[in-house]
Amino acid sequence: MTTPWRRLATAAVGVVATSGLYLHWKGREELLESVFQPWTDLTAQVVFTLLGWSGAEVVRQGTIFSHPGGFSYEIFYGCTALLPCAVLVFTLLARNDPTPSLLRGLALGIPFLLALNLFRLVHLFHVGVNQPAYFPLAHDVLWRMVMVAGVIGAWLLAIRARGEARPSVGGAVDSPSLT
Repeated sequence: MTTPWRRLATAAVGVVATSGLYLHWKGREELLESVFQPWTDLTAQVVFTLLGWSGAEVVRQGTIFSHPGGFSYEIFYGCTALLPCAVLVFTLLARNDPTPSLLRGLALGIPFLLALNLFRLVHLFHVGVNQPAYFPLAHDVLWRMVMVAGVIGAWLLAIRARGEARPSVGGAVDSPSLT
């Protein structure tokens, strides 16, 4: 049995290593882009479809989206939600849950994060078209906070799916409810 500190260290090492590789591998962006290109292309295709459904006027050239009014943005590997999904995987692996619980948590959490990210990309396009001055704030602050909250929410959803006992307000342990 692993201690809580060992599980925390496992999660921290996995998250830091993934983040370091994914976000700060300076000079090797081309390698990361080529590795993640199929996922980036798929994300761009889904976003293009969702933008069409939302009524947006959009032109797509590969992973670059443009509006006739002049706004454009590009989806690259950092826009694909792979990092939030990796963080979720490491934090769930660190819990040392039985395999069925782990798989159930991943089956709930990863689609949630991917859907949240797609909503983020569609929203950011609309912000860029309709309120371009707010795009940097929405992209760099608002949506980063929402994605962090999304990872935490997905993790809590995964724990809830396991049905484990949780502390009540008074400190006693409640058994999981069936509601």
